[in-house]
Amino acid sequence: MPKTISAPPAVPSAVEIANLPLLAPFRSVTFPNPESSPLIQSLLAEQEVANVVQLYQNREDTLRDELVKLINDAEKAEKEKAKEAAASSSSAAAKNNNKVAKKKDKPKLSAQVQKKIKDIESEIKDTDKLCTQYKQELIVYTQHTRGIFQSAYTKIALKLEVQNNSKAIEALEESFSFFCPRQTIATVVSVNDGYGSTQQQHQDVWDDSQRVAYVREMCPVMRAHVRPLSVGLFSLPYIKKFHCTPDTPVIVEALLDELYQKTITEELKSRLKDVTEDARLKVLRHCEEVLQKKTELTTELVRKHYRKKSIRLHPDRNGEENRPIFEEFT
Repeated sequence: MPKTISAPPAVPSAVEIANLPLLAPFRSVTFPNPESSPLIQSLLAEQEVANVVQLYQNREDTLRDELVKLINDAEKAEKEKAKEAAASSSSAAAKNNNKVAKKKDKPKLSAQVQKKIKDIESEIKDTDKLCTQYKQELIVYTQHTRGIFQSAYTKIALKLEVQNNSKAIEALEESFSFFCPRQTIATVVSVNDGYGSTQQQHQDVWDDSQRVAYVREMCPVMRAHVRPLSVGLFSLPYIKKFHCTPDTPVIVEALLDELYQKTITEELKSRLKDVTEDARLKVLRHCEEVLQKKTELTTELVRKHYRKKSIRLHPDRNGEENRPIFEEFT
């Protein structure tokens, strides 16, 4: 059996998961009580099992690295001993023995080293077996979560269609397609009709790893960074000069959204800088795409505000005495 390993990391709270940006379209089934929401509880269960899988995978990787290092160090030590023995002897027999030793593929390892190698290989085998068991358990949990997502998606989509809320439907579809990405694979199979005919069979393949990675990576980042409030921003010089007031907070709120998304994205990029796992990198790419959209939205809002205000403040319309205000704005 594997040696005792550290406890898996704590899973995020139900409220933290429910507040994830990409879950916003599902708020009708996650709030007002995230702790009792079947969707949130299923996501929590997913995280618990996924954390254990990750823990055993990390342990197995560590053991394999230890095994390689042990073998390399032992072989190097044996080779050094053989060189020292050859250098201390000037007899012909020693030279002949040295020549024979050089022809061997690998130096003979001591019984103690061989026992350590055997113990590590045994622990790797046991760890891999346990990891496989938890992976199978994770599949069961992810399938259950996907089923809840599909049910919630259908229920919410029908309600939004009745309301003719196309914008909300688009956000819901984007959320669902990220949490439950599906790929249809076509396979050509033979038809037993006596003519050698073939036909295509289509199979849906779901990737639940992306959803697990999103919850795991995003919760700690959002926990560490709280979105700033807009109250104090209206007193900033450039905001005042641009004639943004609490009565028209759209631009300031958009600026804050963009700034907050940039903070989240940069933090996530830092966390994943050495990561090669595709599911986790997809989370980063999603955040980068969201940031790009928010930047474009803010830019468009600023342009509209500028065009509208510049016409209103123009001296031709308000007199030359108001030119300083117009120039300050522009």
